Amino acid sequence: MPALLKGVFDRAWMPGFAFHFLPNGLGWNRLLKGRTATVFITSDSSPFLARFLFGDNVNEIRDGILWFAGFKPKIKKCGPMKKISPERRAKCTRKFFSFGKRLY
Repeated sequence: MPALLKGVFDRAWMPGFAFHFLPNGLGWNRLLKGRTATVFITSDSSPFLARFLFGDNVNEIRDGILWFAGFKPKIKKCGPMKKISPERRAKCTRKFFSFGKRLY
């Protein structure tokens, strides 16, 4: 995850808003529990190839941020983006847009 994005979560999701540590220090309450979050990830390589070469590169945002605060995260990936045709790029954009519309 880009450091700037991680910084946004670190500054915005302070204790008391997204989570609350228990007084005994042995756990926490997820204050945003019962919500869902969808993360759309684009890259310059195919999702399969990126997973094979680099491993699970979404675990920090999925588990370390969203799940920690109580969200049920969903990850959607699309790639490669840099050298694809305008038609395929538009198809990917429509797919993400239609997925977002179904949520609301």
